[in-house]
Amino acid sequence: MKFYPYVFTLFLLAGLYAADPLRIDPAAARLEQANATASVAGGALTIDFTPELEWPHAELHGKWDLSPYRELSAVFRNNGDSLIRLEWRISTPGGNWQKDSLTARIPLLPGEKKRVAIPLLRKASARDAFQLHGMKSIPVEIPAQSGIDVSNVVKMEFILPRGNRPRSVTVDSLTASGEFRPVNRSLLPLLDRFGQYRHADWPGKTKSLNELKAAAEAEARELENNPAPAEWNRYGGWKNGPQLEATGAFRTARHDGRWTLVDPDGRLFFSIGMNHVNIGGVHSSTPLLRRNGWFEELPTPNEAVNWPFYFVRYIYSGDYSGNYAPGFSFVMHNLQLKYGKDWLRKAGELAPRRLKSWGFNTLANWSDPQLCAARQLPYTVGVALAGSGARVIGGGAWKVGSVWDVYDPKFPQHVDNCVRGAGKIAASPWCIGLFVDNELHWSADLAGIAFASGPEQPAKQALIRLLQQRYRDDIAALNGAWGTAFTGWEQLAAARKLPDPARAAADFDAFYTQTAETYFRTVRDSIRKQWPGRLYLGARLAQYTPLTWAAAARYCDVISLNHYSGNVDGIAVAEQFDAPVIATEFHFGATDRGMFGGGVVEVANQSERAASYRNYLESALKHPRFVGAHYFQYVDQPVTGRIFDGENYNIGFLDVADRPYPELVEAARAVADSMYRTRFGGEPK
Repeated sequence: MKFYPYVFTLFLLAGLYAADPLRIDPAAARLEQANATASVAGGALTIDFTPELEWPHAELHGKWDLSPYRELSAVFRNNGDSLIRLEWRISTPGGNWQKDSLTARIPLLPGEKKRVAIPLLRKASARDAFQLHGMKSIPVEIPAQSGIDVSNVVKMEFILPRGNRPRSVTVDSLTASGEFRPVNRSLLPLLDRFGQYRHADWPGKTKSLNELKAAAEAEARELENNPAPAEWNRYGGWKNGPQLEATGAFRTARHDGRWTLVDPDGRLFFSIGMNHVNIGGVHSSTPLLRRNGWFEELPTPNEAVNWPFYFVRYIYSGDYSGNYAPGFSFVMHNLQLKYGKDWLRKAGELAPRRLKSWGFNTLANWSDPQLCAARQLPYTVGVALAGSGARVIGGGAWKVGSVWDVYDPKFPQHVDNCVRGAGKIAASPWCIGLFVDNELHWSADLAGIAFASGPEQPAKQALIRLLQQRYRDDIAALNGAWGTAFTGWEQLAAARKLPDPARAAADFDAFYTQTAETYFRTVRDSIRKQWPGRLYLGARLAQYTPLTWAAAARYCDVISLNHYSGNVDGIAVAEQFDAPVIATEFHFGATDRGMFGGGVVEVANQSERAASYRNYLESALKHPRFVGAHYFQYVDQPVTGRIFDGENYNIGFLDVADRPYPELVEAARAVADSMYRTRFGGEPK
C-alpha cells in the first residue's frame, strides 16, 4: 500500500541567520521568586529553594527575540548534597506548563555541573499545511504545534518539585546560539520504505533492498571474525581469572577490595548488559493515526504475511494520549525483507551472537523471555507492581513514579503476586537475579506526601503511630518540637498542611527510613521465598536520597540505579555505603544520522557516542563498588516516535534497518577485550 504525498513547502524566511551568540545577563532581567531566594552575581543566577508544599521557583522576566538561533543553553550546578530534579522552562506571553512553553528537565547529582540546551522549536502557524506530532523530539527547522513564538520569549522559570529539604542551584552562561535555517523543501513523505528520514543522507543509510541483504552477508562475515572475548567462559565470566567457590548460581563477593559478581562456575563476573533486546514487538512500532502521507510505502495490512508488523496500542503519553491507535513496526518489516520468511528465528539466533561479539555478557531488563530461555547469555528478569492494584502513598490512582503504600495490609500479597510473575525463567542458573519496579520517586518529600494525605490512608496512619511512639503519646511534646498547636492526635491525623520542615525533619526522616526499609525487606523476602538462589537486584533507582540508599544497601543484594551521565564517578551515596551497585540504564545519542533526538544524554555525533560509551564503562569497571552497567537499548526508537509515548531517540546499537553503528561496536569491543584486567589489574592468571 503506497501513500502519495501532497506537496508541502516551508517558506525560507529572510533575516533568520544567527550572527554571534546572544549572552543573556540575568541582572538585566526582572527577577521574581516564590518559596525561593535568588540573587545574581557575575552573570550567574543562584537560587536557594525553600522547602514548602508549593513548588518553589525563580523567574526571569524580560523580552528576548531568539528567532535567529537554534538553541538556548545554560550551565547548571547543584550546590547541595542530594540529587535534585530541576525544571527549566521558557515561555511566551500567557505560557504555562501546558502551552506556549518549552521545558528541559534536569537531574543534577550533588555537586554536579553540566550544560543543558533547550532546542528552540517554532510553533506551527495556520498557514502550515503540515505539522509534526506524536514525537518527543522534532527538528527545530520544522514547525510543530508544541513549539512557541521564539521571537517573543518573555519568561524563564527555574522550578523544583515540592520538598522538605533546602536546595541550591546556580545557573550560569545563559546563551542563545546556533544558526537557524528553516527547511525549504517538500517534506512528505517524511520516511522512506525502510522507516528512515528521507530528507538527509548519512554513512550507513540503507537505500535499496539489495543493499539491505548485502549488509546481512557482510555482518555474518564480520561476526565470524569477531567472536566473544577469548578471556570469557560460557557465562562471560573471567575464564583465566581466579577460581572462587562454584555454587551453581550467581552471587556477590568481595575480591581484592572490590565488589564483584561471581558466576555459577565460580569465576569473577562483571555484567555488561543490553536492555530491551527484542525482535521488534509493539515497542518498535510508530503510530499511523493522523499521518496520511507520512510514509513512502507500507505493506498491505490485510495480507497475513504482514499482520505481525501492525499493532494497536493504548497510548498514555503525548499527542495521542488516552487513545488506542494503530501502529507499524519498520524494524520488524525490515527484518522480514532482510532475512526472508524465517526472519523471526534468524533474528532471534543472531541477537545473542551479536551481543557476545560486541562485548555484552548479559541480556538486561525488558529483553525477550524466549532469548533468555535459550541460555546463550546470562540475563536479568524485571517485574513491577504497576497495575497490581497496590495502593500508593498520597492516595489516588497510580501514576508513573508513585511510591507504594507499604502499610496497606494487602501490600505483601501484591508483592508476592508480582514476584511470582517472573515465571520459570527466574529459576534458571543463567538468571542473575530480579529487579522489582523501575524509577519510583523516592524523593526527599515522601513523608510530606504521606502527611498531606487523608486520615484513611494507611501511610498517614503509620506516620501517626510512629509519632506517638517517638513522643510517648504526648501531643504537647510533639507541639513543642514542631512549634504547632494540635489539640490531639485526631486533629493531627486530619491535618494536611505541612509543619515547619526543619523542626519536623528528624521525625520525617525516621518515617522515610521505616517506609523504605519495609518496602525493600518485603520484596527481598518474597524473592527469597519464591526464587531461592536468585539475587535481589533492587528497584532501578532514579530519584533517591541517602536514606533510600541506606535501606537498599541493607536489604538488596545489589543496588541498582538508572544513571544517565558521562560516567559513574561522583555518586556520593555510592561512596558512602559499602554495597555492590549496578548501573541499570545509561545511553548516548546523536542526531547526525537521520534521527531527531539524542535521548537523555545527547552528544555531537557517532564518534562521540562511541567515546562516551567507552568512558562510561571504564569508569564503572574502575569503581570498586560497581558490578555492572547496562546500556539502554538494543535498537533505535522509531524516527516518528514509539507508539505509546513518542520517544524517538538515536540510542540503539542498531538502526531501524538492523544495521549496527560501527563506531559504537568498535568501542564496546575494545572495552570488553580488556574488561577484567581493567577491573582487577594485571594479566589473567
